Amino acid sequence: TIIIDTYKNVCIDKGMTPDGININLRSLKTFLRWCYRRDFISKVPHIDMVSKPKSMPLYIPNRIFGDLIRLEWLGDCYKTAFSFYRATGCRRSEPFLGELHGNWLLISGDETKQRMDKELSLSHTNLERLIDMRAFLESYDGTLESWIGNLSKTFLKAMREIDGEKTKYHLHCLRHTFAVKRYLQTRDIYRVKQELGHASVVTTEIYAKFSLR
Repeated sequence: TIIIDTYKNVCIDKGMTPDGININLRSLKTFLRWCYRRDFISKVPHIDMVSKPKSMPLYIPNRIFGDLIRLEWLGDCYKTAFSFYRATGCRRSEPFLGELHGNWLLISGDETKQRMDKELSLSHTNLERLIDMRAFLESYDGTLESWIGNLSKTFLKAMREIDGEKTKYHLHCLRHTFAVKRYLQTRDIYRVKQELGHASVVTTEIYAKFSLR
């Protein structure tokens, strides 16, 4: 435990962000649990995460998203993908890993972050967007991982042009935007939890706390 605390303090002194440090600590905790299950250690030491203030979800206003869609250099394949993520709240890889059954996108728990099966009803527009996204991926000269990385980089490039070099918006903010909009539409936090595929409603509750401004 002393060694872990020392490592954490060194990371803080080097200026690492709390998120970055906590990712490393979670990886360490996973490894120690693996060691414990194989009797390499007698117990898993307690690891305190680095505390940080809870931030509100990064909601992308309609005006800014509209400016993004109107960018002339932004290809249709990107506009389609960004619109799909904003309208469905999918994580980046889920549209490509799930199975289509009519207008339902079924995502196995093996492919989700929370290891839970997820069912998502798609509107006609979003179904067409998904079909277009998958067709483009088939013609893309690269892996799914490289395409997803390309989506993230292109989104950030577009947001920097619209919102400035220090923009706080990134691709995952489209999921935040979906969650806030759905909560405002339904006022049903449990329904939003189901649609996002969260294991606990506590995680979803952050989307009920947003800036009125």
